[in-house]
Amino acid sequence: MPTALRFDGRPLLAVLFDWDGTLADSHGSLFAANAAVMAAFRLPFSEELYRRHYAPDWRLMYERLGLTADQIAQSSAIWEAAYDGIESIELFPGVVEALERLARLGIPLGVVTAGPSLIVGAQIERLGLEALLP
Repeated sequence: MPTALRFDGRPLLAVLFDWDGTLADSHGSLFAANAAVMAAFRLPFSEELYRRHYAPDWRLMYERLGLTADQIAQSSAIWEAAYDGIESIELFPGVVEALERLARLGIPLGVVTAGPSLIVGAQIERLGLEALLP
């Protein structure tokens, strides 16, 4: 057993993290890309509307925000063109230190996310975390 850490009385075998909003502060980039989608269809959008209608399934969120099925089908290309999160997101304070501490204890680490693996993988690589989050 690589670690003496326990959770609920059982040995901690691995730790899986969500990415957006847990390890990575991606709110600004995600908000801006979603705002671009809404602007393209001339629909209102604000922080309050975003928070009220947010859903991990972006199609559901766009439906809640008033996009039609045809607009939802077109939205992916608009979102991808507007999203700059590969270059702009940063980690929350203390993330690297916490991951390094867990890794030193021999605990396997990973990311579970609804985000596209190509984008999240590129972010992990840019931030130099590929050794900690294989």
